[in-house]
Amino acid sequence: MKCFHGTAPPIGFMNGRSLRARVRSDESNTLKMTITGSD
Repeated sequence: MKCFHGTAPPIGFMNGRSLRARVRSDESNTLKMTITGSD
């Protein structure tokens, strides 16, 4: 944890943001697929 605190913040922060965006898009896609599938 301390190592990450020392080295990772900028890169990890950017990766975290893009990762969250991917998760959001994936969640919305799966949600649409689930709705259309159950519909």
